[in-house]
Amino acid sequence: MKSGSLEKAEEYIRKLETECEAHFEEMDYIYVNCMRARYCHLCGNISMRDQYIADIQNQLSGDVLILDLFDDLYDFCELMLEIDRGDVCRNIGEKLKALVEQTGIANMQRKMTALEMDYVKKTKDRERYLKTAGRFYELTEIVEQENRSMIVNMLYLRKSLERARERCRKLEEDAVELTEKSERDPLTGLANRYRLTNDSEKIVEQCFAEHKPLSFEILDIDYFKQYNDRYGHQAGDDCVRAIAALIRQMESDQIFCARYGGDEFVIIYSGMSAEEVCERAEKLRQDVMALQIEQRYAEGSFGVTISQGICHDIPSNGNKNWDFLHVADQALYRVKRRGRNRLCMTDIHGREIEV
Repeated sequence: MKSGSLEKAEEYIRKLETECEAHFEEMDYIYVNCMRARYCHLCGNISMRDQYIADIQNQLSGDVLILDLFDDLYDFCELMLEIDRGDVCRNIGEKLKALVEQTGIANMQRKMTALEMDYVKKTKDRERYLKTAGRFYELTEIVEQENRSMIVNMLYLRKSLERARERCRKLEEDAVELTEKSERDPLTGLANRYRLTNDSEKIVEQCFAEHKPLSFEILDIDYFKQYNDRYGHQAGDDCVRAIAALIRQMESDQIFCARYGGDEFVIIYSGMSAEEVCERAEKLRQDVMALQIEQRYAEGSFGVTISQGICHDIPSNGNKNWDFLHVADQALYRVKRRGRNRLCMTDIHGREIEV
């Protein structure tokens, strides 16, 4: 109605009457009738407008929480002044003013004072008008002070929220860092045994669901205890780190790598054929030898080498990560019995796979 779209206003009023009125409570009738009165006035339907005005007066004579209808009744009072129904404006305004004074809300008090000024202006009561205007000025000063205080409080609240968000962001970063530390081996940077347990279970389940091949490889450094005894534990750590760096280069969407403990590592290949797995595993073995880390204890060799046991199969219902890991461990011991520095691949039943 304020934009002059009376056809649209009529449509909404009709919807209120046909779809909503059955659910109206007493207060609903009052604010809808305020809207109807304004609509009829704009349409020039004076008789219906006056009927709604009478209805509103009757409805307000009862026990109604009119403060909940403040904005609607304020607009209605402005309409009453516009059509020279100061009597209606005065009656409703006095009720509203008494309730507004009790709230102590300066902005509402100022609005009621502005309404009173408009009413007094029509009555040409100059003395009362000046008094009301003075009160309006006082309330305006109070409202402006409240607004300034509100802005200060809003700025303070904004800074507080920014600080809180920054603390939350820092806590989230710390949580991510702690999670990363709890899942990473500090010496090598590879996933630790805790993460190996969690992630390997998910990988087995996914390969089973998608009927994809899966390989678990366990490898360790040949004669590592003797290496530590001869060169010292610091050199042993350096050796583990060097080999772990090669293993980390293998990590991808299909290859998960972890430190199992000591000089042992686990590599999980998902969705790769036996030939592809053997090719990757053999390349790792060759890369370790290419490091040329001195190891004079090893029989027939002057460099550090690794032994690798691999279990390759398509998971069946009931297979767990430890099933694959156990069979891979058995394959690793076959390698050790055969002289180390080589790999052995079997299926989940321990049958060797020739590639």
